[in-house]
Amino acid sequence: MKRALFGVVALGCAALAGCSQAPTAQACDAGTFKGAFAGEVVVAQNWNCLERQEFWFTDQGSQIIPYVWFIHLEQAGSTAKFSDPANIDRYRYLPQNPTTLNPDGLPIGFTKGTARADRANGEISRDWLGMTCAACHTGQVEFQGAKYLIDGAPTMGDFEKLLRDLVAAMEATLNDEAKFGRFAAAVIADSRARNNGGTGDSDQLRTQLDRMTTIRDDWNKRNQGTAESGDYGHGRLDAVGAIINEVVAIGLGEPGNVTPADAPVSYPFIWDTPQHDKVQWNGSITNAGLGALTRNVAEVLGVFGALDVDTDSGNVRATSVNIAGLARLEGLLSQLQSPRWRDTGLPAADPALVVKGREVFEEFCDGCHRDIDQADPARHIKARMLPAVNPKNPDDPNALATDITMARNFLKKISSAPGLVGNAVSGAILLAFLEDTEDALKALKAGQPADVLVFVDEAAARHLAGTVDPAGIGAFLGEINAKYGAPKTDPTKPVCFPRGALPCYKARPLNGIWATAPYLHNGSVRTMRQLLLPAAQREPSFQVGTREFDPVDMGFRNEGAFTLDTGLPGNSNAGHDGPIYGNAELANDEDRMDALLEYLKTL
Repeated sequence: MKRALFGVVALGCAALAGCSQAPTAQACDAGTFKGAFAGEVVVAQNWNCLERQEFWFTDQGSQIIPYVWFIHLEQAGSTAKFSDPANIDRYRYLPQNPTTLNPDGLPIGFTKGTARADRANGEISRDWLGMTCAACHTGQVEFQGAKYLIDGAPTMGDFEKLLRDLVAAMEATLNDEAKFGRFAAAVIADSRARNNGGTGDSDQLRTQLDRMTTIRDDWNKRNQGTAESGDYGHGRLDAVGAIINEVVAIGLGEPGNVTPADAPVSYPFIWDTPQHDKVQWNGSITNAGLGALTRNVAEVLGVFGALDVDTDSGNVRATSVNIAGLARLEGLLSQLQSPRWRDTGLPAADPALVVKGREVFEEFCDGCHRDIDQADPARHIKARMLPAVNPKNPDDPNALATDITMARNFLKKISSAPGLVGNAVSGAILLAFLEDTEDALKALKAGQPADVLVFVDEAAARHLAGTVDPAGIGAFLGEINAKYGAPKTDPTKPVCFPRGALPCYKARPLNGIWATAPYLHNGSVRTMRQLLLPAAQREPSFQVGTREFDPVDMGFRNEGAFTLDTGLPGNSNAGHDGPIYGNAELANDEDRMDALLEYLKTL
């Protein structure tokens, strides 16, 4: 039932959540699966086949274009469909064959959802194409013809080019009468067959297509880098920049708040995400308290989620956020385990070198990248935060000396628009509790440790008993945030955000690291071998886009459609270099270098 306007409650940072569901599918520990495309196989990561399909295709509230438009839209220079698997693979997203949860054979991470929050969207169609976590966080490692699909690994997708070409296809359809005629006939007939509320009038469809083309083109122009920083290319995106732009500029009706999204980073691998105390490359989001829920709501709003805000009061009136979907996704993510090299057909690690490599790891790596038991359901990971630079001591050996753009941009953006993102996301969470309290509670509780679950239940009993109202929900969320939320930032403190305002990056356990190249937070180092060398010996540029794996150097081959130039702003491959990292020593001792690489394969 539609609710009236409600005020925004100030909350802390948060993320996705989930619920349990009895699996009914094959184990999916290894081998092929329903919907597999072109010989793909999976490796054991603690999900069965049904759970994988749910993570890949559960709607979270993203709305890109009407669903049947995507099914029938032709490519700009061809009569072939934009959704054709060969075209999707060109962007390095992962085509799939139809399954029960994916009846039209969407690529992994693309979803069908229902229009909400935007009346104009609902008038065009009830069903909308969206994206979910899996689009950006499902990778594939190919070796000698085998294709290992890795859940939670970074995609090799070129998000920027996909969206630009989508707009080009829509523009071509508007400007070519024959192309529009085919599109209109197919869309109108399919909309009628699906009973999705789509228009039955060709002229009205043209008007709708023209409007949506402008909306998507404007999104692309807002959320891109500068001429100096260049394109993102395969496997990178400035997602944080886009989220902030969409919330503080478009959602709040202040287009002047747009700033360049010019700090692309490698998509982080997301196994163990609910078990970390801090997430994002710069540790800017805490998982405690409301952290996970806020993180995920913000992610939806940044990636084509609708947000209706009363610009006079700042109250959130409606959002497209699918809180039940977020609950399921976070619940699944809390079960996910990192992939093991030994579960693939990659060349087996040499046992003797592994023993020697462990010694090298303890000497140079263990201080920042501590071991965890990836199968322990109670594992908890405390981030080791390291400053990108130390303003008081430029020669600080603990400073990473790596590219500062992402960490610096984040601090600059949030300081220039204080509270706007948090307030908008908080309002969306409040509305979710008012409209669907049960699923919102599931989303809040998903992946939380036992002590937090007990506290949440006790707080819910105090504040949500009987009538669910804004005051009770506000008090409930406020109590959780006060108990478990992130500390307020003190910009005078020379410590890492959020306690202070020092730009930092996170060191995390290296389990599954072999499946996550290119390396460093901005994807500027192609292989692990190069990352272990002095920065001056790393490639100044390389090709990105292939999925063909090099098991010796641990990374993808120097092939692909995009050239990553490490000399451009935001792309520096410096850092992770110096005596404490052992770069010079490893460069001069190939045996120790090989041993360390061999050991990393076992994590």
